[in-house]
Amino acid sequence: MKPFLSALLAAALFLPACFPRKPAITLPEVPAETMVRALEYRRQSFTTLSALASVQVARKGRRRAFDTVGILLESQKQFRIEAFSPLGQPLVTLAWNGRELQLKMAGDDKIQTPGPAGLERLLGLRMEMHVLSALLSGNIPEGSDTSAARAFCRQDSTCVVELGRGASLSRVWGVFSPRESSGRFTMTAYEEYQGERLLFRAQYGPMESIRGYLFPMNITIESPGRSVKLAVEYSDVELNGPLESGRFTLSGRKGPAP
Repeated sequence: MKPFLSALLAAALFLPACFPRKPAITLPEVPAETMVRALEYRRQSFTTLSALASVQVARKGRRRAFDTVGILLESQKQFRIEAFSPLGQPLVTLAWNGRELQLKMAGDDKIQTPGPAGLERLLGLRMEMHVLSALLSGNIPEGSDTSAARAFCRQDSTCVVELGRGASLSRVWGVFSPRESSGRFTMTAYEEYQGERLLFRAQYGPMESIRGYLFPMNITIESPGRSVKLAVEYSDVELNGPLESGRFTLSGRKGPAP
């Protein structure tokens, strides 16, 4: 089995685990409307990403690093993630065209279609494709229910916003700047819960202003209950430029799911 796929599948093997519980929020509650507007404005202002990154996949202490990974995002509609060897040869390509997830390995012209559970089997992360796109761009997922949002803040403007998302509840942590023209919410973390269980958490490192958009240069996505962690460090980031739509559909013969 190819080394990269072996590492990904190893990351997805899961044993019964203790999922962290949802802690109570002890910050004072404040009106949420302005913060929700700022989060929606940020999401709508992001259209595309073209970047290089280094990526680490870890599971139960086993770690695999990839120094050169190309990441393309079209909003939360499509993505392409491609890992390269030190000589610049493609090792594995993962693409989602809004309809199906596709996987292509080096030296194999067959296109595998892992299906809806593909991300969980390959990366150990249980989430929808558009949610992964949202996390990789530092945004809230499309479809978040903002109608019953709640917000809590400290005096230093450190805040958390609670949003519904289907049967789940999400918490968006960050710093809110109300003096900006439309308000600015700089995300530092995103958590998603099902009932009282933490499903996954994304944490964001330093933000860099690129074409006027604050973009997280370091992202860590983890599922503590499964001992799974995905770490992404971006470089050569281009935002909101044109992308060829054909990049999100792989060419080759259809093969079986991995």
